[in-house]
Amino acid sequence: ALLAGAVEGGARGPGGPGARILAPAAALAALALVAGAAAASPSPGMRAGMFFAAGALLLVAGLALFSGWLRQQRPASGRRRRSGSIAAAGARNMARHPGRSLTALCLVSCAVFVIAAVGAHRPTAGSDSQLPPGAGGYAVVAESDLPVHGDLNDAGIRRRLGLPASLEESLEGARILQLRSLPGEDVSCLNLYRPGRPRLLGAPPGLIEDSRFPFAAHLPLAPHMDANPWRLLEEDLGPGVVAAAADANSAQWILHRGLGEEITIQDAAGRPVRLRLAALLRGSILQSGVVISEAAFERLFPERTGYGFFLVETPDESRVPALIAGLERGLGDFGFDAAPASDRLARFAEIESTYLSTFQSLGGLGLLLGTLGLGLLLLRNAFERRRELAALQAFGFRRRRLARLLFWETGLLLLGGIALGAGAAAVASLPHLGPNLPWASLGATLGLVLAAGWLANAAAVRLALRRDLLPALKGE
Repeated sequence: ALLAGAVEGGARGPGGPGARILAPAAALAALALVAGAAAASPSPGMRAGMFFAAGALLLVAGLALFSGWLRQQRPASGRRRRSGSIAAAGARNMARHPGRSLTALCLVSCAVFVIAAVGAHRPTAGSDSQLPPGAGGYAVVAESDLPVHGDLNDAGIRRRLGLPASLEESLEGARILQLRSLPGEDVSCLNLYRPGRPRLLGAPPGLIEDSRFPFAAHLPLAPHMDANPWRLLEEDLGPGVVAAAADANSAQWILHRGLGEEITIQDAAGRPVRLRLAALLRGSILQSGVVISEAAFERLFPERTGYGFFLVETPDESRVPALIAGLERGLGDFGFDAAPASDRLARFAEIESTYLSTFQSLGGLGLLLGTLGLGLLLLRNAFERRRELAALQAFGFRRRRLARLLFWETGLLLLGGIALGAGAAAVASLPHLGPNLPWASLGATLGLVLAAGWLANAAAVRLALRRDLLPALKGE
């Protein structure tokens, strides 16, 4: 303080501002624990949101604790410090300008939190040997512009429709699930506009009985439903109301509807019909339409016969290319278009990945600002302390030792920001922790952040100590 020309009177004891800030920090930590406990919600979306809130609260609590620690680093008059290491001196020097240090740590930790948390929430594709859960065990998904009449599982029907004989080998042991379809607007994330008339799919009894697709949420189930949310579609909700299911993301972001809310359409006679969302699917290949039971579909649209949406289950996934080629060739007159279910899900996931990449880019920009801020902070501190550095050199401190002192002042801020942001992101990502988490890419990202920050720090130290300190010593 004497070398810097600033002398403060009075002792700064435990009851100062640094101690008072521990109370809100403890309160934030308690709120984070409450949010974590509330994350036991059965809804995956609510659970992820609560964990993210818990991570954010822990991040703020950590910043508050760091602010209190900075304000307690100025010891009372006559108080002695035991540690004489350069790193300890650098840590104490962070308290010279608490506002600057807190700002730099806040930028780095918030940016790392965004990058790590968003990266953990990025959807991962299934392995080559296993279909994604959203495929429901079906390897191929197909649509036709014109309705196909007859059961494609029947070899006689396939011959009548003109399917090639070579397809029979690929269909051996396979099962084709056929859904009735009413043309309408796509309600998946591939549609940029809010649909006025969503596409309808009629779920056959086989789809309802199998109950393969994962659900994000559903209305309470009656005892006779055997814990099968698909049976909600068979419930009688009264005149003019039909139970329906839709993908959770499509319902929230495209249809702007939630669980239990309704979508109004018109039946074949022009009468209004309310589709009540009784169940929400999670990341399924059915997210391009709203699903109702086949019985309700036939009641609302009796003139719409045949099938327009197909799911194919095969015991050997190596047959998928030949199966797709044979179906498209044989049913080309119907406008038949087939694709692997994993590819269809990957197309849906690309949109979500694009949004997540945008948030990660914003986090990267914040991280760049934080890294540059550390370098600017070091240069400014060194410029303001040039007379002090000159005096220390005159006392016998070598430039290398002073460089280490300056390096640790901002290097510890970088390490603390990465540790705080990564710890808060780990809490926010608890629902996604597992082998599918991109550990390698997240670790590589944090390693690059640390390396880039230390390189920028070293460059700033070198630039700060290249100046001639003799003129500054003469003015001391």
